[in-house]
Amino acid sequence: MTDSEGPGGHAFSIAELRIGVATCATQIEGGRRDTNWAALPGRHDDWLGINYHSRTAVSGLDDGTFPNSPVNDLGWEVHPQGLDDVARWLHDRYPGPIWITENGTADNSDSFRSRYLYDHLRAIAGSGLPIERYYHWCFVDNWEWAEGEVPRFGIVRLDHATQERTVKDSGRFLAAVIADRGVAEASYAAHVASQRYRIESEPSPRG
Repeated sequence: MTDSEGPGGHAFSIAELRIGVATCATQIEGGRRDTNWAALPGRHDDWLGINYHSRTAVSGLDDGTFPNSPVNDLGWEVHPQGLDDVARWLHDRYPGPIWITENGTADNSDSFRSRYLYDHLRAIAGSGLPIERYYHWCFVDNWEWAEGEVPRFGIVRLDHATQERTVKDSGRFLAAVIADRGVAEASYAAHVASQRYRIESEPSPRG
């Protein structure tokens, strides 16, 4: 994976990254069949899985966001550099292949999800870490714990009343990324360039 355009460019390659979309029924296959455990004393893993969505600011028993931070519909901070930071910190301690097993955001209007995808995939491309797979959370709008049907994380919109499903613009962007094995300038212009995050001007609690 390489950031082929360098600083200021929009296109980059992630040709070696396998991209998928997580669902509630996703099954990840077990370890590598060809692992020679005898040759790896002290190591008992095939890959390190990371679920990363956001950064949080902690004060005492409260958590929330830093001021002037981009946030999603749940008030969670959008911080793509955190994906690199977490992966690097863990890889320094547990070297080996890395899979991003969850990464996504609540965006009911689908007005910044393509930018979120772009920013996090670019962080992966520029990291230099052995990140093998990326699973976006999630495929279709899901039931999100205590928040229920309100927040929408999917690249496919679900009409909860009729169960009709419609591919969102972010879904078309991710499909283009997979087809192009990276982000092309035309894809960036069509799906990402006009999108902006909402900025949280004051620190807020995370609900």
